[in-house]
Amino acid sequence: MTMFTEETVSQVWMKMASLSPEKTQKLLKYMDKQQPHLCTFLMSTGQDYLKQDEREFLILMSLVIWQIFSHGTIPLATVSEPEIEKVQKINEPMFGHLEKLPEERLIKFLSVLLNNYSQREILKYISDPLFNPEDTTPVIRPESRGIALITLKSVIDCLEIHLHKEAQPPS
Repeated sequence: MTMFTEETVSQVWMKMASLSPEKTQKLLKYMDKQQPHLCTFLMSTGQDYLKQDEREFLILMSLVIWQIFSHGTIPLATVSEPEIEKVQKINEPMFGHLEKLPEERLIKFLSVLLNNYSQREILKYISDPLFNPEDTTPVIRPESRGIALITLKSVIDCLEIHLHKEAQPPS
């Protein structure tokens, strides 16, 4: 199994942060071409819960995640709708639980998740902006942090499926 290191995640994060808005838009279009089902999932996620700027933030964070996975040694295959549905079925109960938690319990849940998660470095980087106590104007409202976390975890899980598939010996 490929686990991305803090160094790799940090390098991709810094590269993405330095992109111009035009280059970011081009990369988003390329991601849509390479991962159309994943992009459809992102566009439809949280329509009833999230504000437009929160959804845009999740799309940009997903772009970073996709770029991290694109730096692996295995070329990324397109995530299918059944794969997304499988991941959603696993992660959806967590969302139902998380949306009711106060923020301090949500942070504790994140800590436990980070300790047991296969892509902890990616999850750590994407959760930092969600739960930064020093951020006076957070992009994601406190009441939307649960769905944001589960959405981004779902993106990681969907992309990681292909890492596990490629690691399997041919039958």
